[in-house]
Amino acid sequence: MAKKNRIYYLTKFEQFDQQPLGLIASWNWPAFFCGGVWAIYRKMYGWFFAFWGIATVSSVLEKAGSPGIGALVFFGPWIAFTVYANSLYHGRVKKKIAMAQLSIKDTPKLLEYLKYKGGVHTWVIWVFGLLPIIGILAAIIIPMLQPVPTPHSSSSKNPITRQSQSASSPSYESEGWTQESTGSTEVGPWLDYSPPGTRFCRYADRTIYRVYPPGVKPDAEKANPFCVGDSTLRFRGQTTVSEKGPTS
Repeated sequence: MAKKNRIYYLTKFEQFDQQPLGLIASWNWPAFFCGGVWAIYRKMYGWFFAFWGIATVSSVLEKAGSPGIGALVFFGPWIAFTVYANSLYHGRVKKKIAMAQLSIKDTPKLLEYLKYKGGVHTWVIWVFGLLPIIGILAAIIIPMLQPVPTPHSSSSKNPITRQSQSASSPSYESEGWTQESTGSTEVGPWLDYSPPGTRFCRYADRTIYRVYPPGVKPDAEKANPFCVGDSTLRFRGQTTVSEKGPTS
């Protein structure tokens, strides 16, 4: 057993030895906060992999559309393990001692063997303690190392932006344009969900129409020349529509 917290566990083990065999409830805060990490720290490898398997099953259930069942599968065993962690650890220690006593009769050698086989994995503290720190540093440093895109490079890599910029402003005589009513008089961000190059105009009754460049929506109705000529493009995510337009 590890030197650290020795008095705590010896006291618990003495209490367990005075009670009938079997699992005995006794809350363990380190096991509650660390779960499988506490198990591998105490060299309880089977319980560590059990936590791993439970987490995997829980994740599969959540992705399958059953987050409630997944949470129950995850937290149920976690709480149960926390309640019986001291008793499970007590059983492991007693088993190790009993097996060692069968093969080693010399007391000094027995104590040396138990010291080697028992104890804890101190590396677990370093590994799992440094992981959050490494994650935080990576989240800070990686964005700083990435090149800042210029407006020119951003627009050249964005196909939607390229198509929007390449669509020249149409005139009243432009051919091949089609239109489609939005059925609304309100301007909002929902207008941004339109094909690249889409323009907008407003009729006299204030209904907003989408105006499509040639080939974008050939099956839509032919655009009104006045609607095409007075149409406007989106601007930085906000849609501006012309107050002009045909009278009907």
